[in-house]
Amino acid sequence: MKGLVITHGVINDIEFYKDIKYDICVCADGGIEYAHKLNIRPDIIVGDFDSCDRELLNIYIDKGVKVEKYPAEKDFTDTQLAVNMAVEMGCDEIVIIGGIGYRMDHTIANIHMLAELSRRNIKGRIIDEHNVIFIIKGEETIEGKPGDIISLIPFGGNARGLKSEGLYYQLPDFMDIYMPCGISNVFTEDKAWIKVGEGMLLAIMARD
Repeated sequence: MKGLVITHGVINDIEFYKDIKYDICVCADGGIEYAHKLNIRPDIIVGDFDSCDRELLNIYIDKGVKVEKYPAEKDFTDTQLAVNMAVEMGCDEIVIIGGIGYRMDHTIANIHMLAELSRRNIKGRIIDEHNVIFIIKGEETIEGKPGDIISLIPFGGNARGLKSEGLYYQLPDFMDIYMPCGISNVFTEDKAWIKVGEGMLLAIMARD
């Protein structure tokens, strides 16, 4: 089941997200403002509600949308709460929008959540108008088109036993986490195959 998590980062072009497919939607706090613009009725809204439009929240409550409120002083971000809720609801694939923003600390935390999802064998992606961000462990075939840019960065430690097909630059066997050399690789075919023998790679498909 595919879950959509809407959080309160930066979304500039709301139309870009209109065609996202999902089975359930979880909103994190101020993410309800984007849900409203997308005409999405969330299945549940979670957070401490320190950054949301209270009038809009009440509208969703009146429509029967479930709300779970948490204290402001907690060990999880609102986005983490929303992602965990999507997992509890049975999602094995989660797309996060609004996960990149002006708060770099939150952006980095959201990227780290992708690694945690991968550890639990759940496919996670953060998307915005310019990037698709995900984790690669083991083997993965990625769809694209010739000329598309993909950066592959060791994440959480060194990466070994690397192999690739369908990319302009062959991946080296070993990549040091402190000396990433996988920035701005390029698709040469409609699909790229990547194998990670040990460790993981952070993949970023970027559009200028």
